Amino acid sequence: MSTLQVANIHFESTANNRIQSASGGMSFFAGGANVAGVNSTAFVIGNSSITANGYSWMPNGLLMQWGTLVVNSSSSATFPQTFPVAVLSVVVTPIGTSLVGANTPRVITTNTSVANITSATTLTTNTAYYLAIGY
Repeated sequence: MSTLQVANIHFESTANNRIQSASGGMSFFAGGANVAGVNSTAFVIGNSSITANGYSWMPNGLLMQWGTLVVNSSSSATFPQTFPVAVLSVVVTPIGTSLVGANTPRVITTNTSVANITSATTLTTNTAYYLAIGY
């Protein structure tokens, strides 16, 4: 007999109570009866788009989004997905050494679809990474 403890769920594995690998997924047995099945192709913990400008939904409802943008005195990043409720944080990291000192990129304003990320320079060839978290 084995025991599985996850958060507040306690599952004791016996001949009649077990999690069994099935073709393309898992089956859950209680009292010897198959009570549930999960198809591995349908079991998604969070949707995501793993691209240069992408996003990932976390199981707890948080949404992480990232990308790159050209930073100048009037630049902004449009998020790949609109945050349904609010943006909690936007972090900007310069790529290379040209965005330093007075030209360091900074987040000016945000809403659920756009972050205004600017620097003092009007140059249009300096890029930065951004990471936004919200829900």
